[in-house]
Amino acid sequence: MDYPKSVPSVGLVNGKFVDENPVTGQVGSLISSQWGNAVTDELLNVIRAGGKQPAEAEHDQLLVAIKAIVRDSIPPEKIRSTLAEYGITDAYTKSVTYTKAEIEALLKNMSALPVGAMVPFPKGAVPAGFLEVDGSVCGFR
Repeated sequence: MDYPKSVPSVGLVNGKFVDENPVTGQVGSLISSQWGNAVTDELLNVIRAGGKQPAEAEHDQLLVAIKAIVRDSIPPEKIRSTLAEYGITDAYTKSVTYTKAEIEALLKNMSALPVGAMVPFPKGAVPAGFLEVDGSVCGFR
């Protein structure tokens, strides 16, 4: 894409859109020069930003330029092995692995929880002293 060559019959002068001038007899472009030039300049800027040199005979260079701009804005992929490498710095990290018996013993000592506290249980049944949240109006079965 580039400005088209001068075509006086459609109102292009030096490859630019022009307004009609009745005093000089200048034929105006089929669109306003301000709008046509702004759109063309915008397209040419995108093409150049994508690393291409505008060429009037190429009809896919805007697409190629946009793809290049997007591709260049994505950081290269790397293998990440920690949460911090993904930008997660405030996550819980497990320091020990508990057995089922240890989890049950810990649950028995959870009397310091405030009433209504929601606690996930890594087991199939809700322990005694706790209620299962089921989504009903009162929140419990």
